[in-house]
Amino acid sequence: MNFAICLSKFYISRCDALIKSINKFKKHNIYLLCFDNETYNYYKPKKKVKLLRLESLLKFDTNLKKIIATRKFIDQIITSRPVFIKFLNKEYNIKEIYLLDSDIFFFSEPENLMKFTSSSSVAFSEHDFNLKKKNLNKTYGKYNAGFVYIKFDKNGKQFLKEWISLCKEWCEFNLKKNKFSDQKYLENLKIKIKNVKILSHPGINLAPWNLENKKVTITNNKITVNGEKLIFFHFHGLRKILNFFYVLGTSNYNFYLKNSLKNILFKPYINIISNYKQKDYFWSKNKKKNLFMKIPFLFKKFMLNDFYFKFLKN
Repeated sequence: MNFAICLSKFYISRCDALIKSINKFKKHNIYLLCFDNETYNYYKPKKKVKLLRLESLLKFDTNLKKIIATRKFIDQIITSRPVFIKFLNKEYNIKEIYLLDSDIFFFSEPENLMKFTSSSSVAFSEHDFNLKKKNLNKTYGKYNAGFVYIKFDKNGKQFLKEWISLCKEWCEFNLKKNKFSDQKYLENLKIKIKNVKILSHPGINLAPWNLENKKVTITNNKITVNGEKLIFFHFHGLRKILNFFYVLGTSNYNFYLKNSLKNILFKPYINIISNYKQKDYFWSKNKKKNLFMKIPFLFKKFMLNDFYFKFLKN
């Protein structure tokens, strides 16, 4: 299997966890686009992934360089994602690929995805928001772009061509003119391009925004969601506040997080990312100094049980 990840130093600990979760079951091809020297230098000696510097991508697509020069850092990364996929197809002649956000983590074999995606040219999943579904779909899009499968057949190539063009034209991490980042484009592309499949399996792209009211259990050492195997969880919104204190991101969707879900889903993930030995850029010293400014933010987290102390064993 082929996996593509775009990464900056701010997500190295998350990406480490993702790579370990993929290779735990079987070694696959993992392609990593590095947006800074810290990321490239960190992964270069590890030889677990195929690395590409941003400069190489900009040589491949000279038009991209002019476009992202005027965009915010997060928008540069997102604009570059579909171009990176095109580069990998040209450079390595791969037949299909899975584009992943770096804060994804596999709880079972990635090969499980293949039976759901193999018959499609393109595949992704709905957000399936629990809270104010209609409003959040309008803001962030009906579909989530953190996981996108592309097969390089006629339909897949057409999808990628149009997605690249749209992202180059406009890509901002905010809602504007019924657009949001690279994500809301998926709605029209789903209609326009043939053989695009929407994955409804509850164990694919389980995330804080669709976790409420899901039945998550452990059976025979396997995690199941509504009776189906959990393939991967998307840890969007998880933040390290202090070395031992994390917020998990579930309170953004206004539901009380059960302790059982903390132990099943979040505890093993935090145990892995907390082993990251390098500087954690996610929570700077300035943010720690201004911690008191976050009191209202943290109060809601505590009220909805949206936190984890690493030294707690239960």
